[in-house]
Amino acid sequence: MLIEIIETSFDRHFAELKLVRQEVFVFEQSVPESLEADDRDSLCQHLLALSEGEPVGTARVDWEKQGKVGRVAVRKPWRGLGLGKRLMQRLESLARDRDVEFLWLHAQRDVIPFYESLGYVNEGSEFMEAGIPHQKMRKQIGDY
Repeated sequence: MLIEIIETSFDRHFAELKLVRQEVFVFEQSVPESLEADDRDSLCQHLLALSEGEPVGTARVDWEKQGKVGRVAVRKPWRGLGLGKRLMQRLESLARDRDVEFLWLHAQRDVIPFYESLGYVNEGSEFMEAGIPHQKMRKQIGDY
């Protein structure tokens, strides 16, 4: 199964990005739709994973917030194929191209081991976001 990851903007692929994020965050995790979408979407760089033209995964990075990663999501039928790892590796490559020192994110408690496997480390205490326990994590990208 060929999965293509493209770099895009929220405006250009709004429907496809929204489909993945609503399915994962709103329907599966019961995140209120008003919290899933935010005013940063139009300012972020987005990745969209497509399988035969069908949207299957997303991620975004907010360069204005010093490389904050967010909205990493893979639809259920495509999980376990390494797509989340590929999305994160692509974001890290983009960060290196921009000479960004760190990427950071708010990881849901259940996926902390995934991010740890990619070299992200915990920072600070656990906190609640959208009714879900989260942990701030970051990874050094550049050789500083």
